[in-house]
Amino acid sequence: MRSLGYRAAPRLLAAALATALACAAPAGAADGAHGRPLAHVALGSDPSCAQGDMAPTRDNLADVEAVTLCLLNAQRAARGLGPLRRNGRLDVAAARHSRDMVARRFFAHVTPTGVDVVARLTRSGYVLPGISWSVGENIAWGSGTRGVPLRIVQAWMASPGHRANILSAGYREIGLGAVIGAPSAGVPDAVTYTTDFGVRSGVAVRARRGRPTRGRKARSTLRRAELLTVTR
Repeated sequence: MRSLGYRAAPRLLAAALATALACAAPAGAADGAHGRPLAHVALGSDPSCAQGDMAPTRDNLADVEAVTLCLLNAQRAARGLGPLRRNGRLDVAAARHSRDMVARRFFAHVTPTGVDVVARLTRSGYVLPGISWSVGENIAWGSGTRGVPLRIVQAWMASPGHRANILSAGYREIGLGAVIGAPSAGVPDAVTYTTDFGVRSGVAVRARRGRPTRGRKARSTLRRAELLTVTR
């Protein structure tokens, strides 16, 4: 598995993404197959983290996302890092991407029509002109018990690329999107996850006319990682 980072002006980043690859792990990453044991995951003191084995259903996805965030922040707290706060614009982008992967049966950061992470975060209003930003994305899907929040976070923490995004001291905000279904046909009881990480500085303040104020020279960073974990 590979996770690549980029630093470039926003107008140049889209071209760079065309050559970037973040490879999905083969099935079985969540149970030690292929030499990848599950990582130990700190549960922290928040009672929500104790529900990590919650089975996702169409009626409890908001709770599944909350438990996932609790577990992610517990990993950060165990290493002296501050918690990630949910951001509505990142939430929108993450949910849209999970739904899109399930609907169109693909598993990647770039859609079949070429829409990349930065374009999606621009559409949601998180990436704006005239600001500096850093973003990252982890995606995963699993079926059966491998799709519960604890197993997904364990598998992410066992993967260097995902772990780096989760434990980045630079990120301050996160969006989560959990959707019932798999990006592959014929897989029952599956759930697909997207987590979008971000931090912004010099955020443009909207004037009454709706135009952003001028911020400092924009810089960008992108980190991406994928995870596939399915029940055989």
